[in-house]
Amino acid sequence: MDKILYEKQAPVAKITINDPPYNVINIAMMEKISEFIEEANADSEISIVLIAASGDKAFCSGVDVADHTKEKTPLMLKAFSDIFVKLAKTDKLTIAAARGFAFGGGCELLLGADLVVAEDSLKTGQPEITLGVFPPVAMILMPALIGMRAAKELIFSGKTIDAKRAKELGLVNEVFAKAEFDESLEKYVKKFARLSRSVLSLTKRTLIKTDSVPEFDKINNIYSEELMSLEDANEGIAAFIEKRKPVWKHC
Repeated sequence: MDKILYEKQAPVAKITINDPPYNVINIAMMEKISEFIEEANADSEISIVLIAASGDKAFCSGVDVADHTKEKTPLMLKAFSDIFVKLAKTDKLTIAAARGFAFGGGCELLLGADLVVAEDSLKTGQPEITLGVFPPVAMILMPALIGMRAAKELIFSGKTIDAKRAKELGLVNEVFAKAEFDESLEKYVKKFARLSRSVLSLTKRTLIKTDSVPEFDKINNIYSEELMSLEDANEGIAAFIEKRKPVWKHC
């Protein structure tokens, strides 16, 4: 089974995370997402990239914890941040459609999209701190989207918020009821699909200039070299994998 799907129905290209029920993503899946963003970006018939997921339990429950180990961290960080570089550079309008859980890397995927629509079942947040690590992409993108104070609360607490709160903070643009989600999403996307592809593209390039693409190298280095040298970061990841409570040494 292909875990990342690509479907073209011009002017929309749909990228689907296809590993239900939880849609956890690993390095290979990240690389495929990047590949499909590039494919859509090179297609003159496409003006919108829709990022969705199979099933209604989770949009994306995060990055596979097995890829957070000290040995795999540099490759994982590079593959994951590449998605956001490509999202920032593409002149296509990007829309994320989230149902159910969007935790960790799943929440960060919402941050990387231009627009976000959510089912009223959405539960989202950045729980990384409870595993003894931090969310590198969220630390770059979240403050600008929802404000530094709100971003600090979510990142430091690891708390979960619902669709209503996500919309209040500006993390989500629209919230649709579960029974009407597919129909409402289709109508929402069509509003933009009716627009001129060339004008939409120029507007996107002008609004979000490619020279303002966030630099992920610095925070990725801090994560892989400083964070992963801490005993507690490795303990938190090990405890999650082993399904036990972490024993912090505070070092």
